[in-house]
Amino acid sequence: MPARRGHPTAGRLAILAAATVAVVALAGCGAPRPFEPDCPHWNEGLSHESHTHAFQNGTAATTREDVLGAGLLRDEGAPLERVVLDFGASDAPFWQGVELHDARIELQLRRADDDAVLRIFDRALGPPSDTNLGNETWTFAAGNRTAFALLSDMTLDGRMTPSPVVAQWRYTGDIDGNAGTLSGGVVAYTARYLYRVC
Repeated sequence: MPARRGHPTAGRLAILAAATVAVVALAGCGAPRPFEPDCPHWNEGLSHESHTHAFQNGTAATTREDVLGAGLLRDEGAPLERVVLDFGASDAPFWQGVELHDARIELQLRRADDDAVLRIFDRALGPPSDTNLGNETWTFAAGNRTAFALLSDMTLDGRMTPSPVVAQWRYTGDIDGNAGTLSGGVVAYTARYLYRVC
């Protein structure tokens, strides 16, 4: 009488079961650990604000102000430390930037709680450091500038309490002194908020 063979399906199931146990054991040995960011580290909050200012013809200086971050001082317990002014750097679906004709604009950022002036940094140059010292006043000359971002850190001077930030735009027209030259400008940007998580 010929020898009986084992059922082929039963054999495959036994092999599959053994392989599954081996995979589970290996997964337990090499399971990835939760992501731990390098510190200091900031997360961008989900909330943001867009602002637009138009400046008309004329020689009179004009000042506009935006209050940034009011009501957004913490995100899941993490304090607001940095504010980013995004002038189209993040591929906004509409134009953002600074466009000026025969005019200039000076930007200052200051804390709303104690009026302390904050330094402004070009984000393209990296984080605030000894090689990126920033400026307390950021001046825009005539021209069209877009796809860039500025950053300010409200804790660089030792103040650790989060505060809304006031953005002050000081416009001056008729730079060339010729009343017949068209003067004016537009500022359009999105404020984004970075929260210190560690």
